[in-house]
Amino acid sequence: MTIKDIIKISATYLGKNNVLGYLSENSGNYGDAVMQIDNLTRCANLVIGELSASYFPMIKTENKVAENGKVPFSAFSETVTGIENVYDANGDKISYKVKPLFIEVNCPSVAVEYRYLPSNYGLTDVIGYTEKEVSARLIAYGVCSEYSIIERNFDESIAWRNRFNEEIKKLIAPKNATAKKRSWV
Repeated sequence: MTIKDIIKISATYLGKNNVLGYLSENSGNYGDAVMQIDNLTRCANLVIGELSASYFPMIKTENKVAENGKVPFSAFSETVTGIENVYDANGDKISYKVKPLFIEVNCPSVAVEYRYLPSNYGLTDVIGYTEKEVSARLIAYGVCSEYSIIERNFDESIAWRNRFNEEIKKLIAPKNATAKKRSWV
């Protein structure tokens, strides 16, 4: 899913037909559509950052070569916020130590699974979530809430934020809500 997909959904919810027209045709006179798209893109990046930091971390795996048993965080393509697992060349989990600037490992070549902060995405960039992990609709609810604040429509912002929070609750709710069977002793 791209930022453009999320903005199209958000523009539909907000009734921004000029934005939808501009994104569909990429030409013509659509007034301040470019400015609105810019603001919607910023809101989308804000919401994606909030989701990744608070609810659904973005996770990536990269192969790295350890020099003197160290893999510096600067060697990763994304901004590392936490290490999930480290694997050796055979795919087996290995022990590691996280230091302020690097990971300490005892293998020359490792695969590091890590959480990261998303970069600021552009309009055509593919984001780090799939539709299965976090839906475009959920992100669009957050975008509508943030955009409504920009437009100084606070009541509408609260309504969109409530929808956003409800969708998050559905995703993080326990899958099996039954209690274990108990027995009397």
